[in-house]
Amino acid sequence: MASDEFTEDEVLDDAVDSAVLLGLLTMQEVRTATDPSAAAELCLSAVSHIALAVTSPAPTWTDPAVPADESEHLGAEGRL
Repeated sequence: MASDEFTEDEVLDDAVDSAVLLGLLTMQEVRTATDPSAAAELCLSAVSHIALAVTSPAPTWTDPAVPADESEHLGAEGRL
């Protein structure tokens, strides 16, 4: 693989980070909403972004140099 290509794990990590960030930015908008109905709609939108992030498949550890303190958290499939 060329050095300018992304691995599947890197793409998934970036997608999860983006979904969480979008959810948090949406929650920031809730703080300034003056209409309770609009605030509720924003909360529902934020929840969908955060739910997407936590239900995304976790990347697997394929790096043999995983620190010992991290390896004890890995399950049978090599996932956190």
